[in-house]
Amino acid sequence: IRGYDGDVAAIRRAEENARRMGLGSVVRVRARQLSDITKPTHQTMETGLLVVNPPWGERLSTTAAAEKLYSALGQVMHSEFSGWNAAVLAAQMSHAKATGLRSHKQYKMKSGPIDIALFLFALDEANKLRQTQEKPLDDGGVSQQDLPTLSTGGEMVANRLRKNLKKLSRWREQEKVTCFRIYDADMPEYAVAIDMYQGAIHMAEYAPPKTVNEVDANRRFDDVIDAVQVVFNVSSRGDIAVKRRKKQRGLDQYERVGRRNQRLLVNELGAKLWVNLFDYLDTGLFLDHRPLRERIQREVKGKRFLNLFCYTGVASVQAGVGGARYSTSVDLSNTYLEWFRDNLAINGLSESRHQIIRDDVLNWLASGTSEYDLILLDPPTFSNSKSTASDFDVQRDHVSLIRLTMARLAGDGVLYFSNNNRRFLLAAEITEEFDVEEITKSTLGPDFTRSTHIHKCWRIVRKVSGFTWPEAAH
Repeated sequence: IRGYDGDVAAIRRAEENARRMGLGSVVRVRARQLSDITKPTHQTMETGLLVVNPPWGERLSTTAAAEKLYSALGQVMHSEFSGWNAAVLAAQMSHAKATGLRSHKQYKMKSGPIDIALFLFALDEANKLRQTQEKPLDDGGVSQQDLPTLSTGGEMVANRLRKNLKKLSRWREQEKVTCFRIYDADMPEYAVAIDMYQGAIHMAEYAPPKTVNEVDANRRFDDVIDAVQVVFNVSSRGDIAVKRRKKQRGLDQYERVGRRNQRLLVNELGAKLWVNLFDYLDTGLFLDHRPLRERIQREVKGKRFLNLFCYTGVASVQAGVGGARYSTSVDLSNTYLEWFRDNLAINGLSESRHQIIRDDVLNWLASGTSEYDLILLDPPTFSNSKSTASDFDVQRDHVSLIRLTMARLAGDGVLYFSNNNRRFLLAAEITEEFDVEEITKSTLGPDFTRSTHIHKCWRIVRKVSGFTWPEAAH
């Protein structure tokens, strides 16, 4: 049995799984891109079975991207595996048809809540590869006739997007960053945040002041969408995740705003993560915290990690990838804890080692005594969950919250405290009781240089007790 995947981390996990099952001498896996796949040559193989599980449906950002991938797969199947049989998973019939090959049998099935099908192919001489006729395309795979004509304002936004992309290009290449912020109200009259998630675009509007004419605000918003379509070669507005945003309070930010149930699998710092760009105001991955997660991944090896207000558990996943001894993650949202479980599973991380607890963070802290070497405390600005007796305000409640958290910190441990309240002031009691260092600047990447107030972050440790040298003997 030979296996291939483009993800080196996935290959390593597959090798380990094969060894655990005693199949190390039978199963051989290698990191290889689809275009490099060839029929094994260690012995003559006139017939065989090729099984393929491509990124289908929710793992690709657009239908066009999916069909392009399946088309490339069809080329490989036809050129390299003549005489074999093949079984290919796909979420849509159009994806299977994009291979250019005829499937003689299909089996409908489910992957969790998602409807998919297994398509069988006989790769014999009778199964001719169909060449599809395509209209002339630009480099992005979209006909220029499908793109909008930009207004003067739209052209200004497009130029700024191109400038920002060029500025970030070297950093993205060196750090292998695929999820990043492109634009954040760089021009105040176009007050939106535009993010890229591994090729997919997410765009969120900041609510305009009441003094701004609604018609003008809508026109400028349309200008930005047009600019995004042109710069990123997106023919359909429906392929851009667009949010008309207002200030959120409490749990509003966690409420559903759509029902696409379309997830995308992205990569960050060697971890795979699920994001949902359409169904919630937030996506499941806070891009501004990437440098802090990288710091945690770097420092956590062999340590006990605690993640409070863990959201979709991304920091805990990074801790697992970084070699944490074990982790505990606490949050009150069932929705996001289930999301976290999916993130653990896709990275091959065990819940027995990375514990998930649904509870109010303050109650959980007050009711236990277990200690941790590294803690991330990232509370919301405000929360009024129905599951708790009282509301939470980070400015009002942070002193008691930090004290409770520090009680769970091992003697030489480190607490990273962060929040996104732009008016937040750290209480003097905290700086008097503990050794506190503000590290906000170092926790913002090059894509957030214009967004220096998006969060604030501190490194907090216990104060070292004073030490007096004994007097010398006379």
